[in-house]
Amino acid sequence: MTGWGRASLGAERLVAVVRAAYPVDLVALEPVAGGADAGARTWRAVEADGRAWALREASGGSPAGLEVAAAITAPGVPLPRRTTAGGVWTEVDGVRVSLVPWVAGRSALEVEPAPAQWAAFGRLLAAVHATPPVGRPSALPRDDHSGADVAALVAAADLAADAAVDRIGSEAAEVWVTARARVGRALDGVRATGTAGGTDLVLCHGDPHRGNLVVDLDGERLWLLDWDDAVLSWPERDQLMVVGGLPGFSTVSPEQLRWFEEGYGPVRPDPRRLAHHRGVRALEDAALFTSDALDRSRSDEQRSWALGLVRAHLRPDGILALAERTLADLAP
Repeated sequence: MTGWGRASLGAERLVAVVRAAYPVDLVALEPVAGGADAGARTWRAVEADGRAWALREASGGSPAGLEVAAAITAPGVPLPRRTTAGGVWTEVDGVRVSLVPWVAGRSALEVEPAPAQWAAFGRLLAAVHATPPVGRPSALPRDDHSGADVAALVAAADLAADAAVDRIGSEAAEVWVTARARVGRALDGVRATGTAGGTDLVLCHGDPHRGNLVVDLDGERLWLLDWDDAVLSWPERDQLMVVGGLPGFSTVSPEQLRWFEEGYGPVRPDPRRLAHHRGVRALEDAALFTSDALDRSRSDEQRSWALGLVRAHLRPDGILALAERTLADLAP
């Protein structure tokens, strides 16, 4: 069984896995659409008493994010359900299976959070960034800010483009090759702004865009979901999501930033660090979705969707252009 690039254990087996590992008796399981994480899949799982859980399968990334979510006590973080053995996930055939309470609400991409909810988001992210070392999982990934990881993604997209043979692949390769000089300059900027980048690291959510925020149905509370990318990094890795946000997807206005600062405090990102992380994010998105569009193991629908995202990221008003402007602003 597959989803958007995700292999799945399948509903029947997942129910058996959960029953074996958790004190939870599931009676229904429904796949949840959306998201572009190639290594994860989410289901809405329901118990006999009506209690609902977000069941997540993950075959990539780090499990440390689940430990982070379990350790942070700030309002707005759904606590993972503990297994019978006391863990926050169980593993079968290389797939981590976890449960967190299902949050009923709407994505902050679909509905505008109220000023108080932006402030609550600010308080939550401030608590994350202030988490002391004793509260951080030992296996938490650490950004070295060398640019090596994103350079590997760019190289993978280069190889895939060279091997393109069909119509969608040829279109994707053409788009990538046309933008390749821009990609190379941005990668140079990422490397230059990431030198000696192993200090002043804090706990970061890693991906706190509006798509990972859920506004409660009562219109009062706000939840931050998807902790799979939790990492030790510069705070600018998270702050870029509220300093303008992501063009065409998760934008944040100056007024919304002011509401956020009521909870977080003044957001004054270091220009070099902000430029570094904007460059990394732009290159990650462009390279990963280019590789997806060139991957013939995916359906034509999935590949066309990925190619559409690549085109959007490379537009004059897209995320790569924003990263280019931010890097250019550093020039003397």
